[in-house]
Amino acid sequence: MTFRLSLGPSSATEITVYPEWDYGFQTNQTRSDMRTPSGKLYQYNFGSYQTFDLELKFVPSSEAVVVNSWFDTNTKLLFFVTSGTATEVHSVVMMNDESPFNQFEEPNESLWKGKIELGTY
Repeated sequence: MTFRLSLGPSSATEITVYPEWDYGFQTNQTRSDMRTPSGKLYQYNFGSYQTFDLELKFVPSSEAVVVNSWFDTNTKLLFFVTSGTATEVHSVVMMNDESPFNQFEEPNESLWKGKIELGTY
């Protein structure tokens, strides 16, 4: 499976990422459950969204700087998931609490490690 994180159709703004084996994809629901005194259950589903957690290692400085700038400017991204001949496209934003790449991959001072947390909108 190949993952591609891109700002648009131009190859100049595209970065291919290779996550570690423990990446995660999850579908979440925004909903409310209420039960009446008689026991009847009411469920209100307001929507759903997907999250993608990608842990990355050995990322070149040139790519780490671009990804961190997307985080700093809250850029809307396209996330392409390609498996064989099929490609899924997700409109996402970064949901990280801090910059995705803030540590060197030791002993290298030109390669970075970090985590990208994406959420659909």
